[in-house]
Amino acid sequence: MIRFLLICLNLCWPILTIAQDSLVYYKELAFSSPFEKKAFDDHFIHKKTDHFDLLMANGGALNENKVKASKESFTNYLDAMGFEKMVSKKNDKKVKFVYDNIHKRFLQKYEEQNKFEQIFTGGNYNCVSASALYALTFDHLRLPYAIKEKPTHVYIIAFPRAESIVVETTTPLGGYYEMSTSFKQTYVKTLKDQKLISIQEFNNFDTNTLFDRYYFGQQEEISVLQLIGLQYLNDGLYKMDEGQFENAHQQFEKAYLFHPSERIGYLLMVAALEAFQKRTEKDDKHITFLSKLSRYKKFGITPDMIKGEFARVVLELGSQTDKKGQLRAYHQKLTASIENQELKTEIDFVYYYESGRQLYNELKYKDALQDFERALQAKPKYVDALNGFIGCLGQVLVAQNNNKEAIETLEKYGNLYPDLKTNNHYAIMLTTAYLIQFGQAYDMNKPTEGDRYKAAFESLRQENPELPVNQYLIGQAYSTAAVYYFRRGQTSKAKSIINKGLEISPNNPELLIRLEMLR
Repeated sequence: MIRFLLICLNLCWPILTIAQDSLVYYKELAFSSPFEKKAFDDHFIHKKTDHFDLLMANGGALNENKVKASKESFTNYLDAMGFEKMVSKKNDKKVKFVYDNIHKRFLQKYEEQNKFEQIFTGGNYNCVSASALYALTFDHLRLPYAIKEKPTHVYIIAFPRAESIVVETTTPLGGYYEMSTSFKQTYVKTLKDQKLISIQEFNNFDTNTLFDRYYFGQQEEISVLQLIGLQYLNDGLYKMDEGQFENAHQQFEKAYLFHPSERIGYLLMVAALEAFQKRTEKDDKHITFLSKLSRYKKFGITPDMIKGEFARVVLELGSQTDKKGQLRAYHQKLTASIENQELKTEIDFVYYYESGRQLYNELKYKDALQDFERALQAKPKYVDALNGFIGCLGQVLVAQNNNKEAIETLEKYGNLYPDLKTNNHYAIMLTTAYLIQFGQAYDMNKPTEGDRYKAAFESLRQENPELPVNQYLIGQAYSTAAVYYFRRGQTSKAKSIINKGLEISPNNPELLIRLEMLR
């Protein structure tokens, strides 16, 4: 499984690009032991890096005291193994001396699945843990080296700018070899003859530089910290093979902090997706994995996928009366943990629209109105949200039974959400309210106020000539105004108002009767 996955990943790397947004945050890490947390805190927070402790932190068999004892045993052995006698020797002799002593003392048995601590508990090792051991050794002895990483292998090159002596950690016998000068010269000359190295490049750089560039060029050079990341990567792969996707994801997060490569980023996505799909309970971990999946856009996780998964959560929890509090908490925690503002807005819309719809069906119009408004704030042009909002608003205003306040409320929302003004349901509500207030004002002997609402009604009606308006209300309002002027002897004014009403509502029975009475 691991080998197949690595092959698939290697095929994917060329089409991926480095993202600017971070995939992992230190505060989100889950540690397996207090010692691991301390080693990480020392490195990431306090800037006191101890490579040995970081390599041991991935284990669990040793406590802090035993780790300290293992470190002392290791450094004491290096100090006592007699390397000072090799200072005047050739580089290949130095490397052979170090290799023989370290291998004999610490490396007893190769095993594919391995952690650095197992070198000190039983002498078991693999290419990553052994390469780490040699890197620490060369650092202690101040010997130059480079760590080379192939897609499925790691090894050391000693004296990389000179003899380039390969220290092959997976070979118990003869695990080091030097590229001879003649081999390097022949290799470089062959590439030049094949025109893979230009004449200009051949003349401008020495043999060692060109050999390193073209022979080792396809193998990435990494640091000890990146090697620590590879150890966590391997552990994550082991756990994935065992179906422990949550634990694998935790290890990949640590690996990514040390070695933020595309393949580890891709594995973060794979492990998170598997863990998310297997977690049926809509709890904090479900939220966490959905939030983290939203970061993996470069690896194929789109915002629409995240929105779709959240919509499924809404449908599942929202349909259960006793789960609505859980859904509200889920939404709050999810949006708080997502960085993409556009995605946050989409998730807000899904939550508030569905919540508003359910509250409306439960006849809880006031609460539904608040949620539909939040949905409108997220997507002002969404027609169903507009209609839901207007439907709730109408029910709330009817319950208030105050036409003047209804007008103020409608006008306020029209200014807040201009798309409401293009909605016929909203326009009908507002024209009706204007019409009622127009008639009520004249009925209460307030002609100035009546004229203001009459003008507002007629203006809105002119903007929406096809808008259906209650004919009875038109007849009542214009008749009331006409009667007001007729009683004050202003018959001409009264007729003018009736005729205006008939323009809007031809053949209106009440207006026709009033007009006949005025003749």
